[in-house]
Amino acid sequence: MINLPNMLMIGAAARNVGKTELACAVIARHHSAADIVAIKIAIADDEGESTSSATGRGWRRETAPPPGKDTGRLHRAGAAQVYRLVTGRGRLEGEFRDLLDHLGDGKAIVCESNSLRRHVVPGLFLLVRRENSDLCKPSAAEVMKFADRVVLFDGQSQDIDTSEIRWADSKWVWPMDANAVILAGGQSTRMGRDKSLLEVAGEPLIKRLFGQLLGTFQQILISTGDGHRYGFLDNCRSVVDEVRGCGPVAGILAALENSDRDVNFIVACDIPEIPLYLVRQMIAAAPGWDCVVPVSPSGRIEPLFGVYRKNMIPPLRAALASGQRRVRDVVSRTRTHFFKLDPATVLKNINTPDEYQRYIREQRHDPI
Repeated sequence: MINLPNMLMIGAAARNVGKTELACAVIARHHSAADIVAIKIAIADDEGESTSSATGRGWRRETAPPPGKDTGRLHRAGAAQVYRLVTGRGRLEGEFRDLLDHLGDGKAIVCESNSLRRHVVPGLFLLVRRENSDLCKPSAAEVMKFADRVVLFDGQSQDIDTSEIRWADSKWVWPMDANAVILAGGQSTRMGRDKSLLEVAGEPLIKRLFGQLLGTFQQILISTGDGHRYGFLDNCRSVVDEVRGCGPVAGILAALENSDRDVNFIVACDIPEIPLYLVRQMIAAAPGWDCVVPVSPSGRIEPLFGVYRKNMIPPLRAALASGQRRVRDVVSRTRTHFFKLDPATVLKNINTPDEYQRYIREQRHDPI
């Protein structure tokens, strides 16, 4: 997968739901903050495409697109550059990588596509569908589970305010009314050294996590046993456990007690990749529950990748008082929504030297 936090991708469940209108609205709102590159992708062998779309395959920059065409609308909305890529599904990734090489790094991109989400992890992925309609073409159904937001179209307008979206620190973000907490107080016994400081792509693992969370959450807290260890992270707050040596139960409790938000996303520092679309879906499911914890198809729960509300403070305190140290035991006795993961969704962990080396090799093969 290609990691592109600088891309905002827009897909559509069916025709005529306003995909290009939404792209134009985003561009018009944000083109003063960045020179936006607009990309429209057409899959020549996809459902609903006419055979005429197979002509002129490959990518090209449209410097003077006709005003009535979608690319012309993107240009008029304020896009600094507009590209059209026509290709087949089997050639999409390779030809898109070629276009990326041409564009260079870091440019703000707004891209219209469903199928590209199979190859790219964008900063944001919005998928538009018609309200009160079950119509969903296969290319959309395949990637809808990755949507940060399903935007509803009622025939005239869409239920989204593009002013909530931000272009900041060279990436697209959509801030949530929630805080994030990185648990970094473990002993790292299986690793043999501090996991949070393992180098990944030239930076400490915890800094990598911090960068993924930055902009999406109101505040990022580090739950740690040493309040001075992470001074190299700007604009973060360290929270030290009041009760030492009690594991993540104490860390989560300290974070919740010090957070100024009711909803808090908790993640262990040994989870190197955070699928924010999944976090958004879990936070959306939080009302009415004390916490939301993902569970794999095999039944394995991941309590250190969960959404915890302040309602969890009393049961966490009670657990510490009774000597309980396992977070999974606490969540099993509270109002917990066990969020079922798609079989294709895997939360990676780095717990041992072998797992660390394997992950580094994966990064060298295809950085994310």
